[in-house]
Amino acid sequence: MRLFIAVLLVLVAGPVLAQPAPTSLDGLATWVQHGARPRNAEAAPERLTIDPALHAALAASVLDGGMEAGLHIALRDGRLSLARAIPGRRYRTADDCADCFFPRPIRAHTHPYENPFSVQDLMLAASNDDTMLMVTTAGQVWLALPTKRARRDARDSTPLRYALFGNRLECPARPPADGWAAPTAMGRRVEAVARAAATDLGLVLYVANPGEDLRRLAPTPHGVIALDPAQVVPAGDLNLYETTLLRLMAHQGRPALAATPFRPDGEMAPYDAAVATLSQSGPGAEYQGALALVGNLSARVSDEWLSALPTTVYTVPFGDLAAPTLPFRSVQMSDDCRSVLVLEGEQTFAPNTVVYARGWRRTVDEPGAANEAWAAMDPTDFPRGQVVPW
Repeated sequence: MRLFIAVLLVLVAGPVLAQPAPTSLDGLATWVQHGARPRNAEAAPERLTIDPALHAALAASVLDGGMEAGLHIALRDGRLSLARAIPGRRYRTADDCADCFFPRPIRAHTHPYENPFSVQDLMLAASNDDTMLMVTTAGQVWLALPTKRARRDARDSTPLRYALFGNRLECPARPPADGWAAPTAMGRRVEAVARAAATDLGLVLYVANPGEDLRRLAPTPHGVIALDPAQVVPAGDLNLYETTLLRLMAHQGRPALAATPFRPDGEMAPYDAAVATLSQSGPGAEYQGALALVGNLSARVSDEWLSALPTTVYTVPFGDLAAPTLPFRSVQMSDDCRSVLVLEGEQTFAPNTVVYARGWRRTVDEPGAANEAWAAMDPTDFPRGQVVPW
């Protein structure tokens, strides 16, 4: 019996053991096509070369106007090449290619900004067991490689959880041992969340700057209990950032209020009413806690709130490509994470820019209710250098 089990284990592990570890992105594609996966992050290759011509073609495929492109990468005779770049919608990737009859072991798309993978990207890679590539406006190539480690089902680690509690990952983050990969402050905040999500989902992250190899990023354990899908998070345990974001969503989700400016020092009644419904929503309400609250509120603003951009609630549907500008309201952390900022402004496209019109600030440790002690911001203190109201 023991011999039978040993033979069975070898057969099951065959795709991992029989295929030599790749040293290039081309080799990885062939490896993946044969069903091979590293057992865990430590067993994944440390570096992968990428053909300079492919890297240049990928970088040239990035779109303006807040739009993404679906990249159809062909694997022919052991070599990868960019066969199609199909424009998608704003924050949505197209995936139509009628004549793409070739092996595609690596799925790929672009981002219209300099940010790393979004949580949605990583959850799709984990749930579909896809090796996924993404390229940014800075010419960086990011790669997410699934492992053989037992992964959580993506449905158990919802994007809403990262969207709501992302500030708990961003603010305690320190530069990892291998350094930040994202080139901007905004990108580093996205990266802190992406690295944590990848670790949770059993993915290995790689990044390549223009002219460089893909290098494996070190896992960054976060130890934030709020991100454990089995952990109950009562609505009363939300911090100022989280409460303010949900108050904004409660405001935007009520037609009578949505047309009026949101003020963080305004009334609490819409948010208090949303919290009160948690105890009236049937069995399991206590278990769902804060995630039930954000789920209920996000359903009302599904066309204005995208959990890949969790701080931002647009005041018109973001999918309207005919709109040259989108007004938004945003909840952000200050650079030093000592204050919560509530900002209003407009995002313009082609070229992608953000202009803030007004804002409020409150320190995170200020005592009092969530609508107290807010101070109007001077325009000179508005965030700079952002192309997304992150």
